Amino acid sequence: MQLSPQLCAFFGMGAGTTVLNLLDQLDNQYDPRLDGLLQTEESRAAARQSLANFLDYTLEISQQTAPVARFYSVALPGHEHPALIGLVGSEPALALPTTLENLAFWGLVDNNLPWHSDLFIADAALVPWRQAMAGVALVACPKTIPHQVQLRRVLAALFALTHADLPKTRMNGSVLSTITDLSATIDDATSITKVRLLSDAMTEVNPKWRFLSFYRIVEHAYLNNIKQILLREFERDAKAAVKRAGDSLSSEPNQLVTLTESVNLRAEFAAFSAEVDSLLALGNQFMSQVDEGARGESLYGAQDPYKKGIIRFYKLRCSIAHGGTSSVIFEEFSDANDAAIYLMKKVETIALKSLGIRLL
Repeated sequence: MQLSPQLCAFFGMGAGTTVLNLLDQLDNQYDPRLDGLLQTEESRAAARQSLANFLDYTLEISQQTAPVARFYSVALPGHEHPALIGLVGSEPALALPTTLENLAFWGLVDNNLPWHSDLFIADAALVPWRQAMAGVALVACPKTIPHQVQLRRVLAALFALTHADLPKTRMNGSVLSTITDLSATIDDATSITKVRLLSDAMTEVNPKWRFLSFYRIVEHAYLNNIKQILLREFERDAKAAVKRAGDSLSSEPNQLVTLTESVNLRAEFAAFSAEVDSLLALGNQFMSQVDEGARGESLYGAQDPYKKGIIRFYKLRCSIAHGGTSSVIFEEFSDANDAAIYLMKKVETIALKSLGIRLL
């Protein structure tokens, strides 16, 4: 890959110089105008190795809604290369992690990015990459992905990045914010409706509305799942297919069971139920009342522990969605927010997997 005319002029190198030529020059004499980027021999060796895949990606710049410094790799089944997301943070560190530094270097040498001509100004004291990349996400998607637009929307929603198709929302922490060096798998391109549901959930601040936003993702998933099962089985046995769909639709807990068994959320709902048990042991009054209301349901005493988790999950939803006297009311308990926050990581994991996004 050849350097742009701006880059060649900045480093005093002739036309036709390649990125590898530049790395060779930096090995011979480091240029302090790079302001610490690729300063060590190890970082330059890693950059040299990463360039083997550079031409297999398209690179874009997005803004972070709540800047943090992290690097993510998202596996895409059926494709050799993962999507790469580098979150530089509001104040880029003096020494970036190697994976993030590699992606930052890609951002400098890619002359298709809008900031390229502003970064390399002749006789400048420094390349202002720290200022340019502050609060920015570098998103690298494999060129082999057929659904580039849909994938970028999913990544924007998942990592709280600005995107033209997503509404502006407030940001709050998520299960992702507690994990470093996270990898995830996205099974397929996701519809704009699902992505907007995900974006709203990931950026909601209020604990009860955050839970309800993730529940709506699961709700969307279980209704779509029943539809897909009906269409798939109708040709083979129409009567049985319609009966099964009717049974699933007869109650929301049944719909949750059908979804759980279809996409294998058993472990996730069992983990949620175990977390409820921990919360009960801590004496949370709100969750005690929710659990009391769940005890009368058949799923509560089922042999499979995930079914107990499902009915607890559903009853928690009812306490938020309903304001009448037929169920526990979320706002009546001073420790209800504490319960929602305590359970949120398990809730997020359930919702993400129902979309086909699995945290690894």
